[in-house]
Amino acid sequence: MKKFLSLMLAIAMLFALGAVLVGCTLTHRVTTTTRVEVGDIVQFGPYEWRVLYLIDGHALLITEYIVAVGRYHNTEEDVTWETSDIRAWLNGEFLERFDAASRSRIAQVTAYNPDNPWEGTPGGGNTQDHIFLLSLEQAVYLFAQDEDRIAFINDRALLEQWAEDNYEWRGTTADELLTELGGTLPAPFPWWMRSPGNNSNSAAMVFTTGQVNMFTYVSYSHALRPAVLVPADILDVTHEVTRVIA
Repeated sequence: MKKFLSLMLAIAMLFALGAVLVGCTLTHRVTTTTRVEVGDIVQFGPYEWRVLYLIDGHALLITEYIVAVGRYHNTEEDVTWETSDIRAWLNGEFLERFDAASRSRIAQVTAYNPDNPWEGTPGGGNTQDHIFLLSLEQAVYLFAQDEDRIAFINDRALLEQWAEDNYEWRGTTADELLTELGGTLPAPFPWWMRSPGNNSNSAAMVFTTGQVNMFTYVSYSHALRPAVLVPADILDVTHEVTRVIA
């Protein structure tokens, strides 16, 4: 008899729940795993990346957040991407941040380095790279609008490193820098491209507004958003699907 009463009580509770749901909606999130598409955020190695382009079974990725800061070149002198200190660092110390399995999946690519299209500044020779920065042409073509190029820094230690790299900001705390940047993390921050600037001792970069700039000396420190090319089939992205139940 007790079992029968318990069963009837359970059924009554289900009907009551159904009555509550009538005329209401429930949002149910289901996680599904699919092949990547342009614009997806994926995890590869120690970082999150945005898928910028898909070509021949490979995905061009750029870090979603700023992952390092540094000078394009340690000396203020004429330089190209081919001979820059930042290229050597990215394909050396930075590449070593990935485990052996991840490194084996990073394709070596030919980075084309044309002259600056507006100023005619020599771009230098083409290079073979595993890790690279976007060119001016890529940054303009692969991001539809200026606002899409805006990059965000989300690490207080990187802010303080940037201040230490640039003598006029040396000694500035992360809190003081955040006040200048709007008050909170993540905050928009300028980042380097690999293309030459208006002359051979400057390089192209992206402002906090997403606009491109060509007048920054190579010995100044800015943020880095490295790019890589990897097989698309090793990347899975998690999408949240919202289902409405009436």
